[in-house]
Amino acid sequence: AYGLVSLYSIILTSITLGAAGIFRKVIVPKYLDRGHIPIFIVYTMSLFLFTGILTLSLLILSVGYIPALDASGLPQNSRDYGLLMALMYLIILSLSFLAQWQKNRKTQLESSELKAEMLEREIEFRHQELQYLKGQLQPHFLFNTLNTIYGEAIKKSDETAQLVLKLSDLLNYTLYQTNKEEVRLTDELDQVRQYLELERIRFKESVSISFREDLDDDNIQVPPLLLLPLVENAFKHGVQQNGILKIDLDIKVKEGGLQFKVENTSEGNMPGSGIGLTNMKKRLEVLYPDQHQLTITHDESTFTAQLSILSIKPTLA
Repeated sequence: AYGLVSLYSIILTSITLGAAGIFRKVIVPKYLDRGHIPIFIVYTMSLFLFTGILTLSLLILSVGYIPALDASGLPQNSRDYGLLMALMYLIILSLSFLAQWQKNRKTQLESSELKAEMLEREIEFRHQELQYLKGQLQPHFLFNTLNTIYGEAIKKSDETAQLVLKLSDLLNYTLYQTNKEEVRLTDELDQVRQYLELERIRFKESVSISFREDLDDDNIQVPPLLLLPLVENAFKHGVQQNGILKIDLDIKVKEGGLQFKVENTSEGNMPGSGIGLTNMKKRLEVLYPDQHQLTITHDESTFTAQLSILSIKPTLA
């Protein structure tokens, strides 16, 4: 009886594992994974039917046609065809879906690792791009400031010493603070004021500057040199009207959002974008994707640049 049970179990197990292997390695990847559902159903039913025929043949052979074998030695459940088929199909499906789950899990893990690696590379690329843009912005800003001092020096102006002092403060900020990812907005505004004072000295009575501030958070962080390019652009492209260059600045910070508007008197055609504005637009795309809007308008007498940022905390902070 023990030998009969062992032989019967080995054959039945072989049929079950063979059917499970065909189902998992052939039918599922070839038809189900590729979306051929009708063909998958046909082949699955055919496999189950073939497996059922083999099992029924084994049962009939063991019980009815081999008198030398003591069929009574088989457990009662082993002679119940319906139960045998139900258990066999359950085992086939369980093994197949377990293997498929492991395969999907492995694929998901590999996909997650790949996405993480791609994200890391993207962040590194954006950091390198920011450093490149910042490196271009600093020389451009210093070049324009030095031109201002040079113009005063040629005229042997008494204001040259004050200009050099203001430039020294700006250099300190440019060299030591712009290496940081973020600075306090109040520090950035201090540099804007320093630059405005420098331009006041240069233009003397021929410039009118107003600067309005409405901040609900003094400790908010911003990327360095975020605002200066717009201010510098206003002086670079501003045109005097009735002997006066008017510059109006307005900054508001509310609920984590920032609005900064710069208006200057102008005339004629809209000036093209210089290095400062071009680099600023690129930095904004990297720092605040889908979170900012830079609007530039120009009419016969006024040039306006307005920056709006929904959430001031940079993406790469």
